[in-house]
Amino acid sequence: MNKGKLVPDEIIFSIIRRRLKKADAKKGFVLDGFPRNIQQAEVLEKILGKRANLKVFNLKVKTSTIIRRLSKRRKVLLYQRDDDKPIAIRNRLKVYEKESSPLVEYYRKKRFLIVIDGEGVEEKIFSTIRKYLK
Repeated sequence: MNKGKLVPDEIIFSIIRRRLKKADAKKGFVLDGFPRNIQQAEVLEKILGKRANLKVFNLKVKTSTIIRRLSKRRKVLLYQRDDDKPIAIRNRLKVYEKESSPLVEYYRKKRFLIVIDGEGVEEKIFSTIRKYLK
């Protein structure tokens, strides 16, 4: 992680298995940025078994908004993350498009997908997500 690389799947799945066994995960849980590809999605569904009543949120946001928000985050933190610079953000979005965007259709077919306009005020976006989680 310190080198900016992804944690290997075996480690992630081990962490998820252990974490989901805890009492506070029985009513529900949130995974942010995971799964990143269809293979991970399939393993996650096997881990969940009958609990696989997923809600998958896809926040639709323009590239310019993503760059603006992440660049703002860079200014708020006490240190500057290299992956929050505009050129790095564009590269991350290319990787997302190639590797993660197929998940949108995967979850749409399974009827787990909820598309949300992510261009608005962050509090309103959060409020919309909360309505789906109740």
